[in-house]
Amino acid sequence: MNTWEQASYTAIEINNNIISKFFVVPPYQRGYVWSEKQKEQFIDTLKRGLPFGTILLYRDEKENKYQIIDGLQRCTTIFNFINKPAPFFNEDDIEDELPLKLARLTGVVNYASLINPIKDHLINWVHNTFYSMDDVQDIQYIDYAFAFTSSYPSVKGRENEVVKAIRPSLKRFKDLCENLCKVRIPAIVIKGDDDALPEIFERINSKGTQLSKYQIYAATWTKTYKLNSPKLFDLIKFNRERYESMTNDGTDIADFNPISYVKDRKLNLFEIAFALGKMLGDKYPFLFDTNKEIKDVDSLGFSLITACVGIKNSHSKSLHTAFDAVVGEQKVDIFLERILQCVDTAQSLIGKFNKFKLNARGCVGPLHTEFQIISLIANIFVARYAKYEKDEIDRIENYSLSLENSNETWNNYENQLKENAWKRYCLDILNARWKGSGDKKLDAIVFDTSYYGQTIPWNDFESGIKQWYNDTKVEKREHKRVAPPQESEKLFLALLYLPVFTAADQVDQSKYDVEHLMTKNIMKKCLDRYDGQLRLPIGSIGNLCLLPQRENRSKRDKTIYGDDVFLKKSKYTLSELENKFTFTQQKDLMWIEDQSLSRDQFEKSYMEYIDSRFNRLVNNIKSQYDRTKKIPRSKLQ
Repeated sequence: MNTWEQASYTAIEINNNIISKFFVVPPYQRGYVWSEKQKEQFIDTLKRGLPFGTILLYRDEKENKYQIIDGLQRCTTIFNFINKPAPFFNEDDIEDELPLKLARLTGVVNYASLINPIKDHLINWVHNTFYSMDDVQDIQYIDYAFAFTSSYPSVKGRENEVVKAIRPSLKRFKDLCENLCKVRIPAIVIKGDDDALPEIFERINSKGTQLSKYQIYAATWTKTYKLNSPKLFDLIKFNRERYESMTNDGTDIADFNPISYVKDRKLNLFEIAFALGKMLGDKYPFLFDTNKEIKDVDSLGFSLITACVGIKNSHSKSLHTAFDAVVGEQKVDIFLERILQCVDTAQSLIGKFNKFKLNARGCVGPLHTEFQIISLIANIFVARYAKYEKDEIDRIENYSLSLENSNETWNNYENQLKENAWKRYCLDILNARWKGSGDKKLDAIVFDTSYYGQTIPWNDFESGIKQWYNDTKVEKREHKRVAPPQESEKLFLALLYLPVFTAADQVDQSKYDVEHLMTKNIMKKCLDRYDGQLRLPIGSIGNLCLLPQRENRSKRDKTIYGDDVFLKKSKYTLSELENKFTFTQQKDLMWIEDQSLSRDQFEKSYMEYIDSRFNRLVNNIKSQYDRTKKIPRSKLQ
């Protein structure tokens, strides 16, 4: 039986209780951290005397502590403010006339231009001068006067006037800090059975928009699993770093000790999924685009585990139940190791497109969406280790995992994947199949062994490429602004140049640019002749190529045929550039020199040029399509 009562605490009491660890954070409250903007808005609410809600505490009689069930971010922000209030000083704390008064003191004729720099000067001075609440209370206005005259020497000798001008704003901030320490924060204190606390926490947040679904999972997925495999110890490391980052912000997390946390090696499912996403982003940067901020929760690990335990992505709320039934405590190590194994397999199948030198040098992230790569990994996992049945409407039943050995059908499917997975992967990107949420596609493809294993003849592959090309020609109508290459263009370039580039080309220090053969500036100048009435697909793949960076930048805005001076310092001949990089001949671009072309003639010439070159590029890809090298068995983990 639980009971509750109303209470209140001053801000300084909350601060002291956090310092003394009388107020602590329970395990289910570790999922959410306010941004700097949110903290500033909350302090602004306090400054203006506006209502800000109630904090919810649980009285832990055994430990003689209070657990913060709701209001963690408010308590933490109060703690931050009291211990270092200066960062919360902003433009709103400066009287409207102050910058103008100080600007006039400088004697500068155009003194109005100094108003914003003076505001910034004062704010930066406060931020860098006061390191504690005691510092603010001991503020000396003359100190700012000396700092101001140091930056604006023409004001020297008039320090008293600076003090007179600055005193109201700084005094107001000093008084504000003192008053905020005394602000009373309303609270509700719950007593009794602590088993209901995760449910209380979920109910509090289920109707609001503050917490994402993953952050609510952190509150309710409390069962822990011990990790014994050293291959998985990075999962512990990422969680430890996250909690240490939170404690550095002034949050005391109940039952968290960095040493014992690492020693015990026990994680709940939220922690496993959170850290799996971080580990995959860290280990496979070309496959996964994860947030590098350790506090932020990515969806990657949650979605991947959900797919591998055989439930729909939309049912991820019940993942902890399915995980315990399908995996459980005994198989958690091998389950996660098998996921990593399947990631290695996926990388061996399609990683070359994302590791292609152009893409790697630009650090632009994967060419695919998160759901697309998860669909491939989970498809491999299910085909290799899952056993299940389907009912009359294709719903999955009796899902189970046999993780010690591969399924009997795996060897045959593995060979199909080697031949075909990369083809389906490329077509999906070119035709934007995964545009949008993609969760329904994911649910279907995970259990569809024909999707990545099905043979795709050249005619079907060519048809998909040409459909994409024709669509982009219609979409790209450019003149002044030319869109940068998108993932589909980068993928096509990888398809085109991977067979051309040697292994040495891929690993040496040379750099390449994606260049417009008919350069953007040439095209813009030509289109200017038609008074903006003509727009063309300047960024079409038919006009794109890779060029060695040195040669590309030496020729400047000209075509490779516009001036051969750049060739004198090039390690390539013009013929070598044509055969390896541009796949053109000089006659392909001769029409650009005819300034008498009408608008319709110019459009026709350009479209014929990119169509002709695109067909040439497709034929180059075709010549390699059926020569795909078998991936050695040792490469597929």
